[in-house]
Amino acid sequence: MLLTYVILTYNQKEYIRAALASALAQTYAPLEILVADDGSQDGTWEALQEMAAAYRGPHTLRLHRNERNLGIIRNLEAAFSLASGDLIVKADGDDLSAPTRAARLAEAWEASGRQASIIAHGTTLIDTDGKVIGHRGWPFKRENTLSDHDILWGKPRHYQANSCAYRRSLFTDFPPVQFAGAVDDLLLTLRAIALGDGAAIHHLPDELTLYRMGSGRTNDYSQRRRTVCRTYNMILNAFRQFEVDLAHLEGRMEAARHRDFVRWTREAISFYEAVAGLYGATALKDRLRHFRRLGARGLLSLRLPLYLKMLLTAPR
Repeated sequence: MLLTYVILTYNQKEYIRAALASALAQTYAPLEILVADDGSQDGTWEALQEMAAAYRGPHTLRLHRNERNLGIIRNLEAAFSLASGDLIVKADGDDLSAPTRAARLAEAWEASGRQASIIAHGTTLIDTDGKVIGHRGWPFKRENTLSDHDILWGKPRHYQANSCAYRRSLFTDFPPVQFAGAVDDLLLTLRAIALGDGAAIHHLPDELTLYRMGSGRTNDYSQRRRTVCRTYNMILNAFRQFEVDLAHLEGRMEAARHRDFVRWTREAISFYEAVAGLYGATALKDRLRHFRRLGARGLLSLRLPLYLKMLLTAPR
């Protein structure tokens, strides 16, 4: 079985050599390693070319560079279209993988009868200097016990894309991405549960990646508020894209289940539009309008003190 190990990178010269080295050290074979660079301008691409020219190992190493910056989700979409494997092991250009990561994911996919759409695993959290600062495991209390509605609404939150392997069909069987800012891990989770049920998502307890945290963080309130607003807009775009996907899936899903997904997705779009607007609107009247939208849907109690603060203070 051919796997493709995909590394997404953009302006990560400081970390890309170590990230690619951890991919080249994978014990699984045959392995295709595809690096998708999103138009880096800091020397990342040149570092990749240098390593590729020097590589003499057993794996197939391919480099791809976008002519212009596409953003994370479209760069990932391009990588999936170029990949040869049916199972894609996802990695980021500043993270590291254990040598057995691809092998363990391949074993798990075979154990599912190659039916799992997503296989997630634990990750070790490191800071920008590589020091271990924490651990993150499977977010669900028990595998495959949550309803579609709970997973759709992030109860608990979906896992991170850098700790997953995906079936290639999660892109190739869906329409092209229309919303460039969509969160990739959320969108692919939504697609996976639409195609199957909770059993479409499997997990391994192993911590198979080192996930780098801290880059770009700030203690400045204004910057943090803009960052949170941007995150809500990315989540909103994932649900907007999923609404497009659901139109594509009509007739392939059981009718009542499809109607439920459409309703839940529209509820999520309405919620995230209001929250993103509350965080981002500069005019009080606009923030008040979004605040009232949350109140009309009975959602203010979720985080009332924070929503009040956003209402009463304008972003700077």
